[in-house]
Amino acid sequence: MNTFRICVLLILFAIVALGIVFCRVGQTRSAAAALTIESQRVEARQRLWLVQTAVARLRAPQRLHARMSWIDTELVSPAESDLSDKIVLTYPRPRG
Repeated sequence: MNTFRICVLLILFAIVALGIVFCRVGQTRSAAAALTIESQRVEARQRLWLVQTAVARLRAPQRLHARMSWIDTELVSPAESDLSDKIVLTYPRPRG
């Protein structure tokens, strides 16, 4: 009878251990998915910023320079730059 009880306890412990392992695997996968989504969100915000600044430059470049002057960014349009012949502006295409 003792052998039977020991076997049942071993099986129960094995089931609990497997349950814990499966929970940890699910937790790790969820954390990795959350990290991937967060990095995609950051990339999307960067692309949005690039598009918004490009639109602002096209709409009113002088107004943009006036608004950004208080940040001391030293924004210079490519046409005003002494490197204007070497500057090529490329903006990432949105993924669709």
